[in-house]
Amino acid sequence: MTLGRLTDIMIRKGDRMMTIHEMMASKQMTMYKLAQLSGLPKTTVLDICSGRSDLAGCTAKTVWKLSKALGCT
Repeated sequence: MTLGRLTDIMIRKGDRMMTIHEMMASKQMTMYKLAQLSGLPKTTVLDICSGRSDLAGCTAKTVWKLSKALGCT
């Protein structure tokens, strides 16, 4: 796991670790739906999911909104 991109961050779900893409797929969630649920702009979610935005550029509030929308802490 690298700390450079949010897409590389592993999310713990029970005893399993998942990437943001795996978490979205398990919920049958598109990037557009993630943007709607999180309240973040579509472009922000697209940049994060594609790796154009790195973790250092994301605020704690952005990460918090994504985690709430994905149902994780």
